[in-house]
Amino acid sequence: MGLFGGGTIEKQVLKACERNNINKLKSIIEKANLKNYILNLNEKDKYGAFPLFEACANNNIEMVQLLIEYANNNKFILKLNDKEYIYGLNIIYLVCENNNVEMIRILIDYANKNNIILELNGKDNEYGEYPLLWAFNHNNNEMLKLIIEYANKKNILLELNEKDNKKGNFPLGWACYNNSIEMTKILIDYATKNNIILELNKKDNKYGVYPLLDACSKNNTEIVKILIEYANENNIKLELNEKDNIGSYPLLWACSKKNIEIIQLLINYASKNKILLKLNEKDQEGDNPLLLACDKNNIEIIQLLINYTNDHYITLELNEKDKDGDYPLLMSCKKNNIDLVKLLIQYANQSNITLNLNEKDNIGNYPLYWACSENNTEMVKLFIDYANNNNIILKLNDKENEYGQSPLLWACINDNIEALQLLLDYANKNNILLDLNAKSKYDYYPFLIVCYHNNIEMINMLIEYANKNNILLELKRKTKKGNYPLLLAVESNKHLKMINILINYANRNNMILNLNDKNLEHGDFPLLMACDRNDIEMIKILIEYANSYNIILELNEKDQDGYYPLLVSCERNNIEIVKLLIEYANKNKINLELNEKENKFGNYPLLESCIKNDIEMTKLLIDYTNKNNIILELNEKDQEGDYPFLIACKRNNIEIIQLLIDYANKNKTILEVNDKNINGKYPLYYICSENNNALILLLMEYANKNKIILNLNEKDNEYKNYPLLWACDKNNIKMVQILIDYANKNKILLELNEKSKIRKYPLFIACDKNNIEMVQLLIDYANKNNILLDLNGITKSIQYPLLMAIKKHKNLKIIQLLMEYSEEKKINLNIDEVTLGNISEISEEIIQLLNKYEKSINITYANNSELLKRQNQIKERLNKNENHEMEKRRKEKNEEFRRNKEIIQ
Repeated sequence: MGLFGGGTIEKQVLKACERNNINKLKSIIEKANLKNYILNLNEKDKYGAFPLFEACANNNIEMVQLLIEYANNNKFILKLNDKEYIYGLNIIYLVCENNNVEMIRILIDYANKNNIILELNGKDNEYGEYPLLWAFNHNNNEMLKLIIEYANKKNILLELNEKDNKKGNFPLGWACYNNSIEMTKILIDYATKNNIILELNKKDNKYGVYPLLDACSKNNTEIVKILIEYANENNIKLELNEKDNIGSYPLLWACSKKNIEIIQLLINYASKNKILLKLNEKDQEGDNPLLLACDKNNIEIIQLLINYTNDHYITLELNEKDKDGDYPLLMSCKKNNIDLVKLLIQYANQSNITLNLNEKDNIGNYPLYWACSENNTEMVKLFIDYANNNNIILKLNDKENEYGQSPLLWACINDNIEALQLLLDYANKNNILLDLNAKSKYDYYPFLIVCYHNNIEMINMLIEYANKNNILLELKRKTKKGNYPLLLAVESNKHLKMINILINYANRNNMILNLNDKNLEHGDFPLLMACDRNDIEMIKILIEYANSYNIILELNEKDQDGYYPLLVSCERNNIEIVKLLIEYANKNKINLELNEKENKFGNYPLLESCIKNDIEMTKLLIDYTNKNNIILELNEKDQEGDYPFLIACKRNNIEIIQLLIDYANKNKTILEVNDKNINGKYPLYYICSENNNALILLLMEYANKNKIILNLNEKDNEYKNYPLLWACDKNNIKMVQILIDYANKNKILLELNEKSKIRKYPLFIACDKNNIEMVQLLIDYANKNNILLDLNGITKSIQYPLLMAIKKHKNLKIIQLLMEYSEEKKINLNIDEVTLGNISEISEEIIQLLNKYEKSINITYANNSELLKRQNQIKERLNKNENHEMEKRRKEKNEEFRRNKEIIQ
């Protein structure tokens, strides 16, 4: 057993440091001190590890300081340069690897105090890394400065060019990779002061990169300048054309980063040092400087490259492709850069290079294709001119690309008449037969697209070309979504002339057009689209064509949303189209669907005619049903819960309501007159809100005849209004009386105290409207029905009935009615003086009423109450006047008594 049990105490110390247990270490040191035992902190285990090494490995500053303090107290020197046995790591290596600047300072301070020279160039056994390299790896300027400062003081010459064993990294390589201008400068400054020549062209082992290449890849102009300046000062010739493992080199990176300044620096350096830049060299992706410059759309860089080739008798390879099959001209077309295309053509002409205009990239795109897809007419003309001048036959029909689209199709897609004319002229001149019916990946073809754009001029151009070349245009061909020329022409709705052109072409070529075919995307068909576009002339053309070929138009067919021609025409409120559809239906013995709903909102023709408030349309639909023995579904609701009768009431249209009632009576249908929509509104609610007495009487008459009890008290969902409240709000005494009479007759108890969302109620509104008769009517109804009126209900705007009567209207009669009612019903009226405003504006008569009924009124007085003062003043004056009158009457009585006495005597 050791001194403390469990092995020697030194092993316990090492174990505590290894496990990063500071408390355990403190406990061991404390016990050792108590027993006057001096710990051997330099003792190693079989792997060469020792306490300070483990503390540094764990990056534990407190533990390191504790060990140093213990060593100092016990006057022995800790070994800082000893290496562990496996990897050959020493303490300063570990601290630099852990990127711990503070710990480096502690160790340097300890080393200085104890005359220890730290081993700064020592490498580990496995990777060959060393402290300085770790500073660069971590991009740590402060650590680098500490190491250099220490090295200078101790006359240690740092190894600057040493690579590690595995990746071949070295300090300058790391500085450039980390994009650190400051570290690069520090390194060069140290090298210069210590007569060390940095190896600028040295590559790492893994990627084959070197400082200049890293600087260019990081787009760091300043580091490039520093490296060039250092190379010049030290007669080092930079390897400008050297590639890394993926074939990259400085000029290629500079072009990729669009850094004109670096490109110019490289060109200038190459010229001064008689280096010929390799402009056509490719990397593994097949990129070269020209192709990257085109990809970056940078004409200035391309001009620099061209100038360089001219100065050095180099010819740029304009037709070379990269891994994706791109080449400079094609890339310039993709960027839609006409100036760049012109520059390449100019260079090609000067260099006797014939550009490949028909070469494709890996997905089948080529210059003319891109020019047409980008809608660049000038570029199209440029290629046609170049092709003519260089005896090149352009491929106009080639569509073996990603979308299967040809230049001709792109010209049509872009609605570009000039580009189309250029292609047609070129085809004619070069005896090329254009494939007008060729489909793209999505089944688009030129004629279809031109119909979609409704471009009369372009469709005539295609028809003329087709006729001249005996091509039969396919008018009935559909896309994958089921679209076809006639449908798209109707849908675009720009020119009736387009429809006539299609019909005429079909007639001349013995084709019968599809009138009823639907597309797959929405279920659209020509008649439905014409109705949707509200175009009666187009509908007439379709009907005329259908008649001429004995085609029966599908009037009741729906699209995917459930819309059909009659419904759409009602939505568009176009009675002439509705008449036309009815006329066609009658002639062709078609029964129109009047009750079918669309899918989304649940609308149907009769509901739409009511929504549009169209009496004539409603009559037309009713007449049609009568003639064709169709029963209209009057009570069908849409998604909002609306139905024809409700909408007619909402629109305040008594004539439509009468039409619906008459139709219902005739067809023995009972109208739903109480049903609510999703907002909680119903016919009587809307009628009262529209202030229509005649309509309310009509509704009640219908309800009585059909033994329907109307809902009088139902509130809407949002504002919580109801019929009586609306009648009061409209200040309509007759309507209030009508509602009361109906309620009495049908034994319905009206809700007089129900509040709206803003807490208004009938009595308050009657007072607010200054309507004495209405106030009296409400009081009378309340008395007859044992309802206790709410006199003190406060609205959202802090108002109440008595306040309206006093402050707003100064109406003595209403005030008296309220006070008499409160006294009779033993209700205390509440008044807040603050709400009354300027007390001086209240008449004396009102003050007297307040005094008269003061036992029935709770007044909240303000501080230094003006109201109380006025009340008291009026009371005093009235009392004084009353006393004066009494004294006067007493004197008169005495005088009368005296005179009577004298007469008797």
